[in-house]
Amino acid sequence: RLLRRILEGVGYEVVSEEGDGMAAVTKYSQLSPDVVTMDVTMPEMDGSVAVDAIRRNHPDARIVMVTSIGDKNLVEECLKLGAKGYILKPIQEKQIQKMLETIKKAAVGV
Repeated sequence: RLLRRILEGVGYEVVSEEGDGMAAVTKYSQLSPDVVTMDVTMPEMDGSVAVDAIRRNHPDARIVMVTSIGDKNLVEECLKLGAKGYILKPIQEKQIQKMLETIKKAAVGV
C-alpha cells in the first residue's frame, strides 16, 4: 500500500495489484503496463518464476523487484532473468528518491 501511495503521489498510475505470481503473469498479458513492481516472495509462483514467465512472452517487459535484504539470491536470479532493478523493503523515507529513480530508469528502458 505504501508503494502505491508513493507512486500515485508522484504521478504514476497503478493499474493493478495482484496477490500472487500466477495472477501477476496473467494480468501482465491483459494490461501490458509500462513497469511492473513485483515482490520476490509470493504465493503460487515466486518472483523469479513470474519474471521468467512474463519475459518469455513479453521480452520488453520492464520489471523492478521489491524485496527484503534477506532475499539476495532470489533478487540476483530475477536480475539474470531480465528484471531491471530492485527496491528494498521496508521502504523508508530516506530511500524513496532512490526507489523512484530505479522505477523511472526501468520505465524508459535503462
